[in-house]
Amino acid sequence: MLSPGVSLVVAARLERYSRKNTLQYWDVMDADQGEWGMRDLEDIMWMQAIDMLERAERLQRRFFQPAPSGRQPAWQPPMDVFESSGGLQIVVALPGVSPEEVQVIFSGNVLIVSGQRRLSAELQTGHIHRLEIPYGVFDRRLQIPDGLTLQGWEMRDGCLHLSFRRQRGMK
Repeated sequence: MLSPGVSLVVAARLERYSRKNTLQYWDVMDADQGEWGMRDLEDIMWMQAIDMLERAERLQRRFFQPAPSGRQPAWQPPMDVFESSGGLQIVVALPGVSPEEVQVIFSGNVLIVSGQRRLSAELQTGHIHRLEIPYGVFDRRLQIPDGLTLQGWEMRDGCLHLSFRRQRGMK
């Protein structure tokens, strides 16, 4: 851990060198001597460190921006698939997703669950410190065994519950 005196020095250097277009690497060179002094090299190292931190922050902000809705799915929701006496049950974890944003398609033997989790107003206007919950367009596909029909689905407790029943005469 840094001592209070050292952290003040770091803060002062951050303030000094983070001002855009006020001080460039070559501005630190001692014009009288035409050489680099020890102080100048230290200043250059600090400026390079600050530049790297700023680049990392820009990259992090860009990485955590949600994908526009017209693009490929940004995430796949986790699901549980289990068989009961009545047939096949599927539970898809979709906390925070409005039921109006969910589409369920069962065609052939393929189940497609898709939709979008939108950013809340607080996230859109606030300063994000950490964003671990996926947002944006999602899509999950699953091959369903022959002889099963979709009986129904509902959103309950932040999860999509789907029920499949066996057709009569099918094992």
